[in-house]
Amino acid sequence: TVIGNYKHGIVSKDDLVVTGGILSITSVKVGLCGKDCVKINAGEITIDAGSDGIRSDNDEDTSCGYVYISGGTLHITAGNDGIQAETVLNIESGNIDMTTGGGSANASTTTEDTWNPGWGNWGGTRPGDFSNSSETTVDEESAKGLKAGTDLIITGGNFNIDSSDESIHCNGNIAITDGVFSLLSGDDGVHADTTLAVSGGIFDIEKSYEGMEATDIVISGGTIRITASDDGVNAAGGNDSSSLGGRPGQGMFTGSTGTITISGGYLVVYASGDGIDSNGSLTVTGGITLVAGPTDGANGALDYESSATVTGGILIALGSSSMAQGFSSAENQGAILCSFSTQQAGNFCICNADGTVVASFTTSKSYSSAVITAPDILNGNSYTLYWNAEIEGADENGFAQNTTKSGGTIITQITMTSELYGSSGGGWNPGGMGGR
Repeated sequence: TVIGNYKHGIVSKDDLVVTGGILSITSVKVGLCGKDCVKINAGEITIDAGSDGIRSDNDEDTSCGYVYISGGTLHITAGNDGIQAETVLNIESGNIDMTTGGGSANASTTTEDTWNPGWGNWGGTRPGDFSNSSETTVDEESAKGLKAGTDLIITGGNFNIDSSDESIHCNGNIAITDGVFSLLSGDDGVHADTTLAVSGGIFDIEKSYEGMEATDIVISGGTIRITASDDGVNAAGGNDSSSLGGRPGQGMFTGSTGTITISGGYLVVYASGDGIDSNGSLTVTGGITLVAGPTDGANGALDYESSATVTGGILIALGSSSMAQGFSSAENQGAILCSFSTQQAGNFCICNADGTVVASFTTSKSYSSAVITAPDILNGNSYTLYWNAEIEGADENGFAQNTTKSGGTIITQITMTSELYGSSGGGWNPGGMGGR
C-alpha cells in the first residue's frame, strides 16, 4: 500500500517493472511513473491518481518513454490520462478498467451561446467562448484513457474505459489486432492522428462524439459497434455539422485528404452526424457494414469528398435524404441509392425478384434514404425494399442474408440498369437514376 501525499506513488528515473504482487496506490500526481519505461506482466494493481495513472515520459531518447503491458489486472482512477506513453504504448494482454477526468459524463457541453466553463474540470476552458467572442488558451493536460505519442499497439486484453477525453488516442498510428473493448468517451472513442488500423477485436463504443477518427482508417476485421453524437467513422476531419465548433480534438486535421478502407469485419454505426465520413475517399471491398445515420438534413449516412468505390462486401446505410450520397463506382456487384417517404424505426430489407432476402438491418431510427450494396445486387435484376418484415435467422442487429421473410410493407421497387442506381458520386439525384 503506497500513499503519495506530495507527488507520485511509485517512481523510477529509469525503468519501472512490475512482475507480480498486489499494489494499492494513492497519489497526488502519477500513480506509477517510470521515466525510461514502465513494464507490467502480472499483478493486481489499483491506482487512484490525481494526474496520470501510469506514465513514462522520457522525451529525449526515442528508444525510451514507452509502456509495455503483457498481463495483470489494472484498476485505474485518474484525474488526467489513464496510461500515457511518450513514445510507444504496447498492450498484449491484461484486464484494464479505468475512469479518467471524472468519466464521460464530465465531458464538454455547449449551448448556442456559451461553453460550459472549466471543460471537463481537468483542463482549461476550451477555445471559442461564444459569450464574449474571446479566444482562451487550452491547458496541455488531457484526460484520455490510453494515450501514446508515436504508436499504440494492442494485440489482446480486456478494456473497460470511461473517459472524459478520448478513450484511446495516439499522436501517430494505432494498430489493434485483438481485444475486448467497452468504451464510454466524452470525445472520440478511438483517435489516431495518422493511421488507425483495426484487424480484430470486439468493440462496443457505447458513447462518443466521434466513434473512430484518423487521417486514414483501415478496417479489415473485428466486430465494432459505435454510438456517436456526431460522425461514426471519420477520416481527416470532414464536416462536424451536427455539433458546435470548439469541442476537444476539433481541428486536428487540415486539407481534403483522408481515406476509409473497409475490407472485412462487422461494423454497426449509430450516428447523429454522418455515419461514415471521409474527407477524401471511401473504399469497400468486403465485410458487413450497417449504418443508422442522421435524421436531420445536414448530414448523411455516407459522406465523402472525392470518391466512393465498392468491389465486395455488404453495406446498408440508412439516413436522411437531403445530403445522401451513394457510391461513385461499383465493380463485381451493384450499388443502390434511393430516397422515399420517411420510414419509422424497424427492420429494413432488400429482396430479389423471387423474394429471397439479399440483406437486412433493424434500426431504432427513422430514415428516408438507403445506400445498399451486396454481391447479390446485379445489373439487370429487380429488387424490392421492405419495412418491418420478419426475417428468418436475423441476428441481434436484424442482419441476415440469403434467407426468407414474412410480411412487411413495400417501400419501393427498383430495376438495376447498370452497376449504379441513383448516384454516381455527385450527391443525391432526386430522379433516382443515372446520377450526375
